[in-house]
Amino acid sequence: MTSVYPIFKSTDMLHMYDNPEERCDKIDKYPNNSLMDILSKHEDFTIFYNLVKDTHYKKILSCIDYNYTLFVPSDIMLKNKYSEHFLSNIRKTFAIELTRNSIIDRIVDKKVLQSSKKALFRFLESTRNKVETVDDNTTINKCAKVIHWNHPAKNGIIHVTDNFIFT
Repeated sequence: MTSVYPIFKSTDMLHMYDNPEERCDKIDKYPNNSLMDILSKHEDFTIFYNLVKDTHYKKILSCIDYNYTLFVPSDIMLKNKYSEHFLSNIRKTFAIELTRNSIIDRIVDKKVLQSSKKALFRFLESTRNKVETVDDNTTINKCAKVIHWNHPAKNGIIHVTDNFIFT
């Protein structure tokens, strides 16, 4: 069975009037326990943090006025899959795409992600990504497996993956 999780922001029209990037423009440091604060302090999120901090997504992941689900690849897992040269030379345009493919603009916990064996979720400014669950193992677009769930933040939730999410 395939299901599509409801996309509330597309039907309530608030997205037409309220831009998170504009509202969060004046943030000069990361609020305590925000998604960006957690990324900047967690020792296993340094690669992803270094990608995000150079993009405009840093603003919205710092802003506590909005909630997001963030899929963060583990440094340990990435270093096992990719060369140090590749990881240290990711260009900004690719960093933007990798970041965008890792954000859902609402909180989606493990229970919702695993509520169907196959589901489509709209990630930030992206096409729908396929989420599949088999025997309690959840993968996104057949390239990233969720390895740790539901790490809470002040403005959302973090799920740790074993890879970047590619579309």
